[in-house]
Amino acid sequence: MRYSPTSCPSPVLLAGTLATAALFGLSGTASADPEPFADASSWIPRHFQVEIAQGQDIEQIASDHGLAIEESLGSCHLLVSNGEIEDVEYLDDLVADARLDWAELAYRQHTPESTRQMVVAVVGATVDEFATQDVYNHLGLGLLHSHTLGAGTVVAVIDTGVDVKHPALSEHIVAGGYDFIANDASPWETSNNVDDDEDGLVDEAAGHGTMVAGIISLVAPEAGILPIRALDDDGNGTAFGVARAINYATEAGADVINLSLGLPEFSMVIERAVQHARESGVIVIAAAGNDGTDEPPYFPASSTATLSVASLGSADIKSDFSNYDETVSLSAPGERILAPYINGEWAVGSGTSFAAPFIAGQAALVLSALPSLGTDAHEAAVRGGTVRVDQLIDNIPYQGMLGSGRFDGQRTLDAIDGQTSELALAEGPSRELARWTPNPLPNGRIAVLELLAPGVETADVSVAIVDASGRVVRTLSAPNGQQIEWDGTTDLGDRVPAGMYFARLSMSGGDLGPSRVPTRVLVVD
Repeated sequence: MRYSPTSCPSPVLLAGTLATAALFGLSGTASADPEPFADASSWIPRHFQVEIAQGQDIEQIASDHGLAIEESLGSCHLLVSNGEIEDVEYLDDLVADARLDWAELAYRQHTPESTRQMVVAVVGATVDEFATQDVYNHLGLGLLHSHTLGAGTVVAVIDTGVDVKHPALSEHIVAGGYDFIANDASPWETSNNVDDDEDGLVDEAAGHGTMVAGIISLVAPEAGILPIRALDDDGNGTAFGVARAINYATEAGADVINLSLGLPEFSMVIERAVQHARESGVIVIAAAGNDGTDEPPYFPASSTATLSVASLGSADIKSDFSNYDETVSLSAPGERILAPYINGEWAVGSGTSFAAPFIAGQAALVLSALPSLGTDAHEAAVRGGTVRVDQLIDNIPYQGMLGSGRFDGQRTLDAIDGQTSELALAEGPSRELARWTPNPLPNGRIAVLELLAPGVETADVSVAIVDASGRVVRTLSAPNGQQIEWDGTTDLGDRVPAGMYFARLSMSGGDLGPSRVPTRVLVVD
């Protein structure tokens, strides 16, 4: 399918460089972690991302603000200033412009391994050794493969490209990939031996996408891999490139999208892209991040439109580098994983980037086995195909923050058997348990929490409103199903600044019993 977007993805943000992992071409253990990429979470100077309201003219808007249009994606646009005034002043003016639905700074974005360097050792290996490594038996893939191999599904790998000639991948690549770095139809992994981003590391991301694609093919050997290159060999790319990639994968018919990338900032543009993908029936998998923290939530892994994946070691203990959070959906191995590498080689790597593709492969197996069911049923089977790990002694500090558990072949097979019809799913609670309206919340208005699923309205509901730094600004509660309202103020009665906030809901009582609802994002105008 030719890519011809007609609208901004019905919800990617950030335009700017995406710094990724350093690949250590060593036969032994990698050296100590270098300093994190400088300004990894800051914005790209003089750049802004906006979406115009229906019927508005972006050229007139840009002219009125003294901005130039650098790039467009339907109703979303990347604007650039001449730098005569501070970025925050430009942003204030854009936010106040009623002709725009929203405006934001163009934050930088990166793969998880840019803030904690990807540990990679190039090793000698064969396809057989790759296919029979310890993780294969640990996950029970042999049993699962006796029932489903992922046939008929397509997994889009949005990353640094793929070495399509690698012996472990050459038979898995499907036609139709695209390179949003070079703007051509050849999304292959490359390396130019140049420190393009001047961070002291050369080609630090080369091989990342090939490793991710290889892990997916290990789990789902008959699934097709759709390579989409949105990052270069240094891990640099634009948010609009990532946005186009997500939209492209959706329109090209991908069943699963793997995003081993992200940032510690909420991005409306990325949110719109992943929401659009899920609304189109695509399962979006995202790495939970490698900062070893639960604050701030890594994005887009923290979006309700993605399945977030944390990393575990071989004993199912949370990797020290892995983020953890109540938004994590499930966990998978992410330490010393053998995978295909650039130029036909092999490497062993660690990071949540390599845990995520295990779940992307699992999702392909589920989709192949249950082709007639909807997205809710597919995601339920993926989440249900796990064994608990947060009761292990070393994981107790992370209870409730490693998702439903570690991906397991037998449990996935049981979950597939349990999802026999959409009717059975429809009779249970909706995935969308609650939502806020209006959202965005205009100044002077009151946001109302809507309880949607049967049984929820009789529960006791509590809400913590958290800002982007992780600080709780307001706590709210509603006993016995009473309506919750928020007027955009703190517990002290002060109006919160405009921006993104996270609404963390929990429920007790009622027909559902104790339940944690995925974090909801609230935009305050």
